[in-house]
Amino acid sequence: MRKVILLLIALAAVFALVTWRNSKKVNSGTREAADTSAVGETPAATPEPTGTGRVPTPAPTTVIAEATPTPVEPEVKKPLLYINEILPTNTKYSEKNKNYYDVIELYNASEETIQLSDYCLSDSKKHLTDYPLPEAELPSGGYVLLYCTGKYAAKDDYDLAFKLSYFGEKVFLSDRQGNVIDKVEYPRLPQNVSYGRSGAGEGFRIFDTPSLGAANGDGLERMAAVPDVDLEPGFHGGTQKVSFITEGTIRYTLDGSKPGPSSKVWDGEPITLSANCTLRAYASQENCLDSFTASFCYNFDAPEYELDVLMLTMKQSDFDTMTENYQSSRKYAANLSLFSDGRLEFSEDCAVSNFGGSSRAYIKKSYQVTFSSAYGASKLRYRMFDNLDIDEFNSLVLRSGSQDVEGAMMKDEFVSSLAMSGGVIDDVLVQAYRPVNLYVNGEYRGIYYIREHIDEDMVASHYGCDPEEVTIVKQMHTVSCGSDGKEFTDLWKFISENRLKDTEAYEYVKSVVNLQSVADYYIIQLWNGNIDMDNVRVCKYGDGKWFYILYDCDLTLNKMPEGITAEQLGTFNAGYYTFNALVYRLLENPEFRELFCQRMALIYKEVFNEENALAYIDELEAKIIHDMPYNCKRWNPVKDPVKKTNYRSYSGWQSSVKLLRQMVTGRCARVIADFVKTKGISDELAEKYFSEFR
Repeated sequence: MRKVILLLIALAAVFALVTWRNSKKVNSGTREAADTSAVGETPAATPEPTGTGRVPTPAPTTVIAEATPTPVEPEVKKPLLYINEILPTNTKYSEKNKNYYDVIELYNASEETIQLSDYCLSDSKKHLTDYPLPEAELPSGGYVLLYCTGKYAAKDDYDLAFKLSYFGEKVFLSDRQGNVIDKVEYPRLPQNVSYGRSGAGEGFRIFDTPSLGAANGDGLERMAAVPDVDLEPGFHGGTQKVSFITEGTIRYTLDGSKPGPSSKVWDGEPITLSANCTLRAYASQENCLDSFTASFCYNFDAPEYELDVLMLTMKQSDFDTMTENYQSSRKYAANLSLFSDGRLEFSEDCAVSNFGGSSRAYIKKSYQVTFSSAYGASKLRYRMFDNLDIDEFNSLVLRSGSQDVEGAMMKDEFVSSLAMSGGVIDDVLVQAYRPVNLYVNGEYRGIYYIREHIDEDMVASHYGCDPEEVTIVKQMHTVSCGSDGKEFTDLWKFISENRLKDTEAYEYVKSVVNLQSVADYYIIQLWNGNIDMDNVRVCKYGDGKWFYILYDCDLTLNKMPEGITAEQLGTFNAGYYTFNALVYRLLENPEFRELFCQRMALIYKEVFNEENALAYIDELEAKIIHDMPYNCKRWNPVKDPVKKTNYRSYSGWQSSVKLLRQMVTGRCARVIADFVKTKGISDELAEKYFSEFR
């Protein structure tokens, strides 16, 4: 025990001696030791400004253990393989498979050949190794082009299964283990403009002429700043003056046209405004790419609208040509700006074209707005509809009221929104709506409805799939998009040749068609008494089943429902109701017949009941009633020279809304009675599902 105690005393003495020697070295403080490493070093405190009465706080002393070696930082080497150029929105360079795709160019800066398959490219840090490069060698000083086709257009190993964003993003080059070798973040760029390393070796540059597969030039430093002004866009009274507050040479227009090199140059003096107009401008600066165009809409002495205001601006001669050639769907460059509560929500350049069928001939026309990098942003990024969790749109429709301009001017919106209430109908797709007041080049055009445009992008946004997975067939034989159209046209032929009373035939149809969607769609149409039934579209995505899209319900609720079942479902695939073959054949099958009755009872009880229908009419009327007098004043008593349309006075519109209420009152029971009688529904089914409607 005594030996152990002596040993402990000796160890303590040694420890004390070592500690004393270390402290002496720290206190003697050779600056050479402190300067040998930056690791863990605390910078000296910044002295307080003089006159504060404070004493500067000394920097804390850094303690460096004597036995710790000075760390050696590894030499930072430039990547041997790196991203040299990115072309994110391409319509004219390096054609591949008869198309143009976004392009990423890599360069081998080493003195050795590189195996490309050892590397991957990605636009997501979470998926660095998802897109490996091809099994190929890249020689020293060599370039290779990789095409961002997306997964559906990929044809070979040089095609990458992702696309680049128009709005700018990061692109990663990594090895197969997920170690990032190079990273480039490119900004939003105009179409056919690239971003990459300067040929002079000084950072990154913008190239107005891409040099894919070759050395980059010096390029441009950046884009010029987008013009801004000192007068807020929107609604003003009296005469106003506006000046630009952005540097550079600014060219501008006031006639709605997009400014160009020959447009007027701002001389630095305030611009006087006294009438509705849109000031459009872009900036140029030395060694910069010209800026994007900015548009500032000004409205003078407008009424105090309750609805939001949408302003469409375009070259007046283009608008006149578009109006005159109303059967044409040619696109024209434009700008779309939305104001809510007097504040600008967005302003985006876009394309505009005529929209609709026979309603194109009306003076009050509907329009389609398309967002494309050929005109401005590739998408509108804005949450347009409160009831949809969707904030990106490729296209929108500005609906005039169409064939309901002579009536309540809200039937289509009423039927589609009512159908979606309560969450009972899940398998029929409808368009959201938003009422606005529309101005075109400063001229008031009345109340319009912003609607979703039915296409693959709309379906994809609702169901979370890719647009390339979507197929849409209109009028049961015309494939408007997608790759599965033949499946439906074959199905349509099968229906015409087979009765679905046959179990095997029925099971085949059941395997490819969402039968509840068929039932719900026609239950809606029977209730509203639609006489425009040839406007029908079906859709599918991925490996799913075909379902219906509800739209164009303007010519509805114009008469009592007696006789409507015979009109819609009484004759097989004939006359104006040519497209009823599927539901007509299905109703011959006992299983579907019962499904139809069961869904009809549920939907009419929970969704289309009188109380709910009247409440939705009240809601829609309340949204537009304040601004309807302005719409009626604009269009009544205008006489449409082609359609001979009688645009409603305000009192006439009120009468139409009153008639709409009469049409929905007691309607469900009358539709059911007509359906039961016309289709010969058995007493057993009628008692089972419809007893409470008698």
